[in-house]
Amino acid sequence: MIYRRDAIQPGMTVSGPALIMEPHATIVVEPGWQPELTVKDHIVLKRVVAAKRAGAVGTEADPVMLEVFNNLFMNIAEQMGVTLQNTAYSVNIKERLDFSCAVFDEAGTLVANAPHMPVHLGSMDRSVETVIRLNAGKIRPGDVFALNAPYNGGTHLPDITVVSPVFDD
Repeated sequence: MIYRRDAIQPGMTVSGPALIMEPHATIVVEPGWQPELTVKDHIVLKRVVAAKRAGAVGTEADPVMLEVFNNLFMNIAEQMGVTLQNTAYSVNIKERLDFSCAVFDEAGTLVANAPHMPVHLGSMDRSVETVIRLNAGKIRPGDVFALNAPYNGGTHLPDITVVSPVFDD
């Protein structure tokens, strides 16, 4: 229904869907809402039909197992960093901790990242996606890919992104 604003009177029942038109504005009344005219001639929309609540993302999963796997993948990324730091020759890696480690899924989507140097994480997924795209169907256990191309997700030339796939039966 379409109503003119000056035709709405206190106590009048208008239910959505509806439009309330006035010279310089239009009020859209959605289904489940009802406008009320206040003593100060303001229109206040009130919900008259309860909204259906959608479940929060990820609530279908068992919250305990979700946290277990969250910590498992986070620990993998952190241990990658510890190993890299302990075996590095570079002062930038060993002492300055100028590196990042993360775990990605088979599509290149970030699963977990360790809190190392977060500047790398903004582009690391692009590097992983590039490796997956350029080597689709050819990636095998034991393969290791190294990239430093800024056009493929690298940050700048001295940075090298190493991608090593993991396979599970």
